[in-house]
Amino acid sequence: MFFGWSANIAHEFGIFHVIFSGTGGFGLACYYSMWLNLPHQKTENFVFTMPDFQEGGNLDVSQLNPSLLEANSNDPYTNFNWKNLPNWINSDRILFNTIEGLDKLGLTYFRRKLRKPIWAIGPIP
Repeated sequence: MFFGWSANIAHEFGIFHVIFSGTGGFGLACYYSMWLNLPHQKTENFVFTMPDFQEGGNLDVSQLNPSLLEANSNDPYTNFNWKNLPNWINSDRILFNTIEGLDKLGLTYFRRKLRKPIWAIGPIP
């Protein structure tokens, strides 16, 4: 999931590009949405929703890790996520280690967001 940037390089050489996530779709949908939108920084409330994943429910700032809480344009990890995650749209497929019937919400998010084939191929131990 950290190699979204490699899709353009793969396509330059005519290579089919796939992103594999060892996690399920729901958790990664929250991660993806949080990094792209930083909704907790746009409200004074402790409870908030993700603007492009409202069906994911409410989150509380106490649930966020320090890197998200401190995200800003001067932080290398923040800048990496802002560049890497949008590049997923350049991939040919996204594979998740999950089961379609159990993770419909997260997989639906990525299908809507990326408009790419999203495959549940799990569980892979």
